[in-house]
Amino acid sequence: MPAFNLLYSEFDKNVGHIKRYKKNDFKKILANQKWSKIEMKYYDSIGFFLSLLSKIFNVNYKKNFNKKIYLWNNLIPISKLLDKCAFNSFGKSLICIIEK
Repeated sequence: MPAFNLLYSEFDKNVGHIKRYKKNDFKKILANQKWSKIEMKYYDSIGFFLSLLSKIFNVNYKKNFNKKIYLWNNLIPISKLLDKCAFNSFGKSLICIIEK
């Protein structure tokens, strides 16, 4: 799931995202349900910063799109390391694992 509404952009709108989510959004949705396990983690901390900078500077995501994706993909190993160092406390994406 896309994380943090402050990152919501034209790109999100164009790919069909209605909003971005935080852990508390899911906690509210799942509060009245009986689940044996709920695990939530944020991922892609570098993507968080790149998305934020893109939004602050109003960067046209379509310009040089393939080059941006290439760069982003090459930063994934660094992002994974930063995610661990930051205990998955923020990121561009939110992963939810829910067991009944």
